[in-house]
Amino acid sequence: MEVQRGRHMIATLARKLDAQAMANLFAEEIAACDAEQLEWRRDGKFAKSMVVVHVAEGSAAEFIEWFVAGYMHANTSAMLRAHPEHLGVLLLPDGRVGILEVTGHSHGPKLLRARRLEDWTGVPIPLQPDMPHRMMLRW
Repeated sequence: MEVQRGRHMIATLARKLDAQAMANLFAEEIAACDAEQLEWRRDGKFAKSMVVVHVAEGSAAEFIEWFVAGYMHANTSAMLRAHPEHLGVLLLPDGRVGILEVTGHSHGPKLLRARRLEDWTGVPIPLQPDMPHRMMLRW
């Protein structure tokens, strides 16, 4: 019941505050996260974080298309309810996507700024022959 109430509360909050208003509300936490991330990236090394998804129906390509369309278009509110730690999605002026969320290793909201990677040249994650589809965001 608490998960249902939590999702309902986040949906209610999202109706009152859009993603930009939430980003404004959490500006101090976002600034602290940005400073922390600068320290993490100082060595310039690539660090991967992977999620492997298995779906019961359809193909990996269809899942990726559904996922991207769901977050960026008419189904955004349902996608956010499915992930109550995600507070909003922003389209940033430079073409990146901003995901306002509370990540697993943090204590408050962060604005993750990413661009969907289209060119895989130089990415040190080999494509598995039996898994020919993937989606990657670069921060």
